[in-house]
Amino acid sequence: MKLILVIIFSLFYFVISSQDYQCEWSAAISKLKTETPFKIFPNIDSGYSVVKRISGVKNSISIDILNANNLLLHANNVEVPGDEIVHIDQVNGSLTLFSVFHNNEKKEDQLSAYTLNNKGELSRTILLASLKSNGGYLAKFKIAVSSDGQKVGVLCEKPYTKEKNEGVIIKILDKDLQLILTKDYSYALASMKRRFNVPFINNKGSLYILKRARIKTKNTYLLTLIKENGIEEHHDVKLRSMRIADVTAAFNKDEELIVSGFSAGFKGFAFQGAFIIKYDESSLPVYRKELMLPENLISGLKSKKEISKFGNGLNKFHVKKLIVTPKGISYLIAEHLSVNKTEKASVEKRKGIAVVKFSSKGDFLWAAPIASNQVDNFNNGYWSSSILVGTDTTLSVFYNPVGAEIKKTKNVYGDNALMGTRVCSVDLNGAVNDNPCLGLFEGTQEDVILFAKAYYFSEEELIILAENKAKDKFYLGHLLNK
Repeated sequence: MKLILVIIFSLFYFVISSQDYQCEWSAAISKLKTETPFKIFPNIDSGYSVVKRISGVKNSISIDILNANNLLLHANNVEVPGDEIVHIDQVNGSLTLFSVFHNNEKKEDQLSAYTLNNKGELSRTILLASLKSNGGYLAKFKIAVSSDGQKVGVLCEKPYTKEKNEGVIIKILDKDLQLILTKDYSYALASMKRRFNVPFINNKGSLYILKRARIKTKNTYLLTLIKENGIEEHHDVKLRSMRIADVTAAFNKDEELIVSGFSAGFKGFAFQGAFIIKYDESSLPVYRKELMLPENLISGLKSKKEISKFGNGLNKFHVKKLIVTPKGISYLIAEHLSVNKTEKASVEKRKGIAVVKFSSKGDFLWAAPIASNQVDNFNNGYWSSSILVGTDTTLSVFYNPVGAEIKKTKNVYGDNALMGTRVCSVDLNGAVNDNPCLGLFEGTQEDVILFAKAYYFSEEELIILAENKAKDKFYLGHLLNK
């Protein structure tokens, strides 16, 4: 069983740069130890639902549904007939599980949607797609849901077929999961066993597919746009001189697609530059801005010895997230991760994160290094990672100082802080301020640790999770400013 701590945080009431925290806690709620928090969703009426994946079980989840007063209303285990739940989201306010079933008898791969009611029980099932498999090669399905939950994009990847082009079936669905449009498309590329295709759909029902293709020895990026009226566009995503090393995308409030990432030179994949591209209902860009990473970002995350040995780039970093605020400010965030596996242990190390901020017009504003130096020798990175909250003026990062030797944790972080949590705020000018979250866990009646891999943030509140060392209870709390 697990301890999860859920904190409701109002940006309008709380000054995030403050060092002092206070929470009003609920009674403890028990959970199974084999469950790991996966996502948090706001309920359609009020309160929140915490969805957990179950270790070793691909076709089941568990769910805790809580009301606005942080009281547990329902706790359920949900098992679907398919082989694997591949996506969990909210469609038209209802929690929906998208699951794949490999039907060996019919030699088909099927995608179905399972809708839950407000008690966390299965209430409806819809078959969304069915593709023929090709021997041992199976079809794959990827899902995108619009931010308002009213449109769903389904990308059906046809199985690998030797000496044939890569084929996909694209579906756009409405809020009732009824078909609006379907398209059968073949890329002018050879079918590959491993594919990188990521769908994004906006509230207008325009579906973008960001694709990475391996051509000879180089990666090529493509952007496909399919609109509800059937219009489709296909264009390359290119930079002027650098190579794209890693990339992601998100929509702004005007439903324009922002594609952003990091670039590398002609050799290796160390991040040396950054870029941002805006698309407005087209696969041709409105603007494309590029820059080389400034020296302060590199030196803040690499020592002089590392720079001398490995060069002036960010090694072993990957894109973690792109945050686009209501006013169109973009935070491009990369995270360092290295894993050293031996026969006896697996050591996960995270040096920190690199942040690049762009204006609503794509102009570079600042770059900031945030050194967390998390080294996990015992838990395979379970307590690592970070929570990222971006507003128009401030980026805030909550993280645990995993691996740090703190002799008197209570004096630094307050009561019930088993490890303690730090918050690093980057202000309007890119200045970094790192402080302990003092008193964050007071009132939980036992020592707890922030679980940073699942959280929910809107313009009004942040919901975060924490667990005790035994992972057998969870508390809900309302975060206040002291």
